[in-house]
Amino acid sequence: MPNRLLISCVLIGLAGFGSLATPGLEPHQALPAALAAPQQISPPPVRPGEPYGRAQKRLLAKGWRPQPRRPPLSSCSILQSDQRCALFPELVACASTGPGFCRFQWQSPQGQSWAIITVGANPQGNPGSISTWFINR
Repeated sequence: MPNRLLISCVLIGLAGFGSLATPGLEPHQALPAALAAPQQISPPPVRPGEPYGRAQKRLLAKGWRPQPRRPPLSSCSILQSDQRCALFPELVACASTGPGFCRFQWQSPQGQSWAIITVGANPQGNPGSISTWFINR
């Protein structure tokens, strides 16, 4: 019995629902849907080494939406001569040295926020090729 009380207290604290303490009510019945079932996560339809411009077209065709940059996250406000900033509203930042890594932000049709990283980009407008991607938590 003490374990059930402890579990109820933890759930009340995490979920913020006073109704969990109601006798006879199972905790999973009162949890919001987002906590009760894991969300389906679908990775972006891109391939490593693929040119970003081609991947961008496929993302748009499959219902993905660019997440426009917002200061102070964007390096485009200081790189005004960088053609990539004008061509790709989802561009957040690019490295100014080394292999030319860039980060692009997208939202999946399910509402998850994703970052796509490219390599080989340059300020003349080349966004590079897909290197990797990850979900933003």
